Amino acid sequence: MIGHDVAYYLSKRMGKYSFGDDVFSTAAMAEYLRCFSNPDTIHASCEDYRAGATIDLEHDEADLSVKPDAPLLVL
Repeated sequence: MIGHDVAYYLSKRMGKYSFGDDVFSTAAMAEYLRCFSNPDTIHASCEDYRAGATIDLEHDEADLSVKPDAPLLVL
């Protein structure tokens, strides 16, 4: 479905995550269109979405008690 009309999909999907048509620059939208015109990108995006509702939940649960050992810059 996404690959049938990538430009339509992106315009509808990106509109749901923004507060107007001017949030994403023309260059950024062109890059999204270029990337999502590749079937491998569409596949990877769908797999990421699927993982968010399945295995990611298990991974998140396992990580709840883990303190990250990473530098943090707070502004």
